[in-house]
Amino acid sequence: MALERTTNHGIYTICFWTKTNRIFIGPQQAKIVQQIYQRYLVGDSLEGIADFLFQNGILSSQGKERWTRPVLSSLLSNQKYIGYIISFDDFFLAQGEKGKRSNIDEDTGKRKIARYSSQNVLSGLLICAEYGANYRRIT
Repeated sequence: MALERTTNHGIYTICFWTKTNRIFIGPQQAKIVQQIYQRYLVGDSLEGIADFLFQNGILSSQGKERWTRPVLSSLLSNQKYIGYIISFDDFFLAQGEKGKRSNIDEDTGKRKIARYSSQNVLSGLLICAEYGANYRRIT
């Protein structure tokens, strides 16, 4: 089965050809997936990555102009990229980063007090001992 789509500029979106459970992906598509992982691992939010892809005219795998957070999250969790496009280490670093950024505590299943923010390195680090709320900068 093959999936191939192009933009009106002749740039291909992500596509796969499967033959006997092997994945073949074009060099441009591999570069897009690698950029998504790299940007995520250096701290870009899913929305920031979606904005970057939109600004660069890169269509989603569904051929849409805008990438959505769920599509990017799914791409970052997809194990089929391991060894073909993304290293084992980068894949698992991304999974750890997804866990850190999640607003759900894995142990309790409840919302975390602090939330991840890619805007400020210190976001969510200071928590009031009495009330359990985040300290915030007020301007």
